[in-house]
Amino acid sequence: MPEKNILRREAKIKRDSLNPAEKQLLDSVICRKVLALAAKFKDKPVLVYIAKGSETDLSEAIVKMLSDGFTVAVPRVYGKKEMKFQQIVSFDDLEDGVFGLREPKKSCPVVLPFGSIVFVPGLAFGPNGERIGYGAGYYDRYFSEHKGNLLIGTCYDFQVREKISTEPSDVPMYSVLTEKRDAEI
Repeated sequence: MPEKNILRREAKIKRDSLNPAEKQLLDSVICRKVLALAAKFKDKPVLVYIAKGSETDLSEAIVKMLSDGFTVAVPRVYGKKEMKFQQIVSFDDLEDGVFGLREPKKSCPVVLPFGSIVFVPGLAFGPNGERIGYGAGYYDRYFSEHKGNLLIGTCYDFQVREKISTEPSDVPMYSVLTEKRDAEI
């Protein structure tokens, strides 16, 4: 666990140090790749996250998917252990939630994904789909119960590490997508 906390801290510091213009450029490249992948899954809900702070910002891709008629769902946290994905039709469907996140309003319909593509945030990723999130385990718990989806770790290339130790409860990503890496599907 101490190794994960060190990686979390290092990744967050590096991510926070990106200048706004560079971040916007990297986000735009990643969004184009997200859109290309999502197009292959248009008949299924596309699960994404709403960026917080210096996370890879997928807003550009989300706006385009919504305008193109995709079913888009984002996570909402319920209590200390539960997360659900809920459909949004615009950013007006979001409200301030826990951990400083923008989340769907409770009235937004819950989506139960199967065969969906899921773009997952994280602080660090390994070459075999290992993921280090923020440590609360929401994504691991959710996707250990909702199998059969294509999980794509989404981050900046400097967040991909050569080796990351995992625990049995960690749910691996199918692939990792960065400004320099295409997700292999």
